[in-house]
Amino acid sequence: MSQNTPLVSIIVPLADTPDGAQRLQCANSQSWPHCEVIPSYTSAKPSHGEGLLLSSTTLTQACNAGVQACAGDYIGLLLPGTLWTQDKTEEQISYLIWAEQPNVGVYTDIRICRPGKKEAFATMPLTGPDMLFRHVYMGRGPHVSSVLFPKAFLTPMPEIKPECGLGELMLTCAKEHTFLGLAAPLVTVFADPHPSSSCWEELSIRFLPLLFEHYGKEQATALLFEALAARRAEGLGHMATKLTQTAAQLGVRLPVFSAACLPLQPLRKPLGKLYRKVAGSLRPLLPKPALDFTAIYQGNGFGNRESRSGEGSTQLQTRILKRELPLLLRSMGIASMLDIPCGDFHWMRHVDLQGVQYVGGDIVADLAARNQQLYGNTQRSFRQINLITGPLPPADLLLCRDCLVHLPYKDILQALRTIKSSAITWLLATTFPQHQENEDLDDNGWRPTDLQSPPFRLPPPRKLLEEKCTEAGGLYKDKALGLWHRNDLAHL
Repeated sequence: MSQNTPLVSIIVPLADTPDGAQRLQCANSQSWPHCEVIPSYTSAKPSHGEGLLLSSTTLTQACNAGVQACAGDYIGLLLPGTLWTQDKTEEQISYLIWAEQPNVGVYTDIRICRPGKKEAFATMPLTGPDMLFRHVYMGRGPHVSSVLFPKAFLTPMPEIKPECGLGELMLTCAKEHTFLGLAAPLVTVFADPHPSSSCWEELSIRFLPLLFEHYGKEQATALLFEALAARRAEGLGHMATKLTQTAAQLGVRLPVFSAACLPLQPLRKPLGKLYRKVAGSLRPLLPKPALDFTAIYQGNGFGNRESRSGEGSTQLQTRILKRELPLLLRSMGIASMLDIPCGDFHWMRHVDLQGVQYVGGDIVADLAARNQQLYGNTQRSFRQINLITGPLPPADLLLCRDCLVHLPYKDILQALRTIKSSAITWLLATTFPQHQENEDLDDNGWRPTDLQSPPFRLPPPRKLLEEKCTEAGGLYKDKALGLWHRNDLAHL
């Protein structure tokens, strides 16, 4: 396989459905030039289309047969009741090539068109890969037709029960492999995209041990209640009993699930809209929010299983920096680097900093002390440092990644002034150059910030390290580290 021209096998399970010819035409019209189309029949070969007759009786078996017959590096399943945009395969392959991630899967948003109902769009979970299993378990995972699988994910094909269909395929793959989301509606679904109640019931019982293994008792229990409540008491009683019994076998005692709160479920959306409307009108009158970083660290407030510093500090999201940052430091002759915030030092400890004196600073005192105990040596030290008020120790370069995006305008400006008045020569900071309309911090506690745009107005960076960020389905592809000299801050 050429890394830039992989072969994609499109498996089209065919049965006695009226959309078979249309799906075959959709598969054959994909704009990606390196595709093979494999029809897989679940009954006698119909009159439409040419292709291989594969003996199978169910949709799952048809997909299995197609996987065994295909030669592609990647596999897409064009299932009954779905259609793809012409550029669906090309967009997904191009995304993986851009992200330099050839060995992961990628899924997309979907467009829902049901008879007699208004067209809708379903935004798939665009959280980090480690959270995908949770969303699939909750019945809110990607539609299988939207997924492009590396063939290795399906070879051999996971053992799945026919009655659970392809929902089990996504659960099995989500617990074992990495997937990226792509924020683009490239698939149209002509039926309810969520799994049936019977299918979800079977899968939720069988995969319950893995849910507790992934998320622990407290969070797993909350997820179970949320999933049951979302289904609005459809078989809640017997489902709660089965879940409780299964959990007891794992040594976990669940609280009693009650249907009392479920009548309130329809009020969630209108009450949420009312809250947002009132909060929006009051926001200009209220002080800007401030994040409690100590509480976030202690309670894993960013909700990431790999790093308490959040998804941006995972090995996946720092893959480019781990390669490019040492090259930049060496080319500039950097002998000392200050890293604020250093967070939990999860990814930075894998960076080659040979010949660089490193100081990691963080506002969370316990975190800095822990890092010093675990990672401190003659070349590395950690201490509590307040970027906003200072003082900042002298350094050739200050790395300020994923920090300013969490601060309100006034704190960002003060931090930049503190840097300007320090003995630091270079600033390497997170910026989003394509997000040129900045907004002050809101209740989300984060937003993309372009340091060249008002109110900061820094000049163009001397150098830009693009991170190839895949968070939120590629909505923040422009995330980068910009390099500025201290003199570039003179106007502040």
